[in-house]
Amino acid sequence: INDPQVAVESLSKPVDVGPSPTNTPLFEAMRKAIGNQYPEAVVTPMLVPFGTDSVKLRKRGVIAYGFNPMLLDAATVATMHSDEERIPVTSFLQGIRVMFDVLRSEF
Repeated sequence: INDPQVAVESLSKPVDVGPSPTNTPLFEAMRKAIGNQYPEAVVTPMLVPFGTDSVKLRKRGVIAYGFNPMLLDAATVATMHSDEERIPVTSFLQGIRVMFDVLRSEF
């Protein structure tokens, strides 16, 4: 802001509680479910350049993962959170199968 009359003040400081652990029964259930649909997949945590509501859960000790159970190309991912956001039907249906496998697991 290039105006000396405008002041910017931080009202709160974000809390970095770190990621949820990957050595949990839930993470293993996600790994197995993805492996059922995509045998060549490597399941790994990733960094995203934005915040999520999961930080509020993890701050309270709740294990929370941002989980994308679909294969999406870069062009589709680029539409995320825009007015052009979309998911191909085939990817959506595959994602439902993965989520179903996770939810029927004993975690």
